[in-house]
Amino acid sequence: MKVVFLQTVKKVAQKGVVKEVADGYARNFLIPHGLAKPATAEALQELKAEAERRKREAEEDLARVERIADSLDGYELEITVKISPAGTFYGGLAVKRISEELKKRGFSIAPEQISFKTDGPIKEPGAYEAVINFDHGLEAEIKIMVEGKEETL
Repeated sequence: MKVVFLQTVKKVAQKGVVKEVADGYARNFLIPHGLAKPATAEALQELKAEAERRKREAEEDLARVERIADSLDGYELEITVKISPAGTFYGGLAVKRISEELKKRGFSIAPEQISFKTDGPIKEPGAYEAVINFDHGLEAEIKIMVEGKEETL
């Protein structure tokens, strides 16, 4: 009996696959447990429509990510940070702060997507570069201009 798998069944088939299985296996196990349904013309049409919908959503997602990556590529982010009298930051400027600053400017970027081209957090004023990694293997490079502002008591 041909069935359409509604869920992944280990060592049998992945979700969405049409496969020929033993009649008893389909009637007594797969169908009653909601793991598969008979591969009728209607079920195959639904499967095709679902595949087209997923493809369209993936294309829309890729276009959205490309727009964001293009708008961020080469972006210059200016940040002012309080510094000690020695000229270093209290702590360091980590990817979380970069993410927050980008969010203030209208970009929703998770800290996990950001990586500095230098090792570790930024600890003193200057110009730095970071890479933002997106889905679909896309990335954007941004420049981070960090200015120090001495803390006054």
